[in-house]
Amino acid sequence: EEIIQLSLIFEAILDKIALFQNQEKVDVNVDATGLTVYGHKYQFARKGYFPKKRGRRGYQLSLGTTNCQYSQILSLILDSGNISLAARLWDTIYEVAEVLGSLERIGVIRADAIYGIGPNIALLLRHNLSFFVKGNSSSTAKRILRELSPSYDEWRRVDETTWAFEVKYLTIKRCPYPIRTVLTKALDAKGKTEYRHIYTSFSPKEMDEVEVAISFRKRTDIETIIRDDKYGLHIDNLRTKNFYGIWAYLFIACATHNLISLFRKKVLLGTGIEDLGIQTITNKLTDIPAKFEKEQNRLRIFFPAGHELARRFIQGKTK
Repeated sequence: EEIIQLSLIFEAILDKIALFQNQEKVDVNVDATGLTVYGHKYQFARKGYFPKKRGRRGYQLSLGTTNCQYSQILSLILDSGNISLAARLWDTIYEVAEVLGSLERIGVIRADAIYGIGPNIALLLRHNLSFFVKGNSSSTAKRILRELSPSYDEWRRVDETTWAFEVKYLTIKRCPYPIRTVLTKALDAKGKTEYRHIYTSFSPKEMDEVEVAISFRKRTDIETIIRDDKYGLHIDNLRTKNFYGIWAYLFIACATHNLISLFRKKVLLGTGIEDLGIQTITNKLTDIPAKFEKEQNRLRIFFPAGHELARRFIQGKTK
């Protein structure tokens, strides 16, 4: 019950500071991150899938965010570490729809490979939603590669290290509808080739394979959010061992993230420092000492002239 109340408070705050109110359609990213813990006293902490932290215990945090320059978090769900994250795609989408007012207001959904399974794809198609979802398994991409064996000329260059191939429509497990699929190959820093595939609702006439690959990449924004919030807002530095206390803390951290996005757009935009990372904003910008004076109906703020960020902020505001 307390979590429901906190969720309502979170939505009420978001309603006051939302940067998407004037948008007819809102593009959404869906992803998850692991929060690992030490010890066995953390309530409901379980062993699960934590990349590069095999065997650790912890929690899974599912997030739904707006896909824009100053992104805001619309949905957060905390689970034990052993949850099947694929099942949380629709819980996240429905929470986002509740914030936006309806499913129809959701623009394009971008989601990572943990959600790229047949039942999820089927539901997205059934609800006539626009989406880019990475396929769940790289083994499927390799199987497609073996079966179709595209020639050199059939691969279209996306950039210096990435190519895309139009697979067209496939039938996948536990999805009754054929789904358009684009195969990608990319070279990593060591020169190793990785093959993955992307499912999309857009037809080849609406968007070619290169445009699909480029558009899917826009979801890396949520990975930046997760990284920045871990280091800037310390969301992985859990202040309690109580599961619901952790969830409450994450609501506060995510509300803070949304306020910082508002601050970036409404205050920092045009100063040249609007793209500072959350870690820099929380550790350096907000640490600038300042004085203020009230003068009739105005507030005068005095910043130290020698502070680099203060100087850049003032110069940006006085241009």
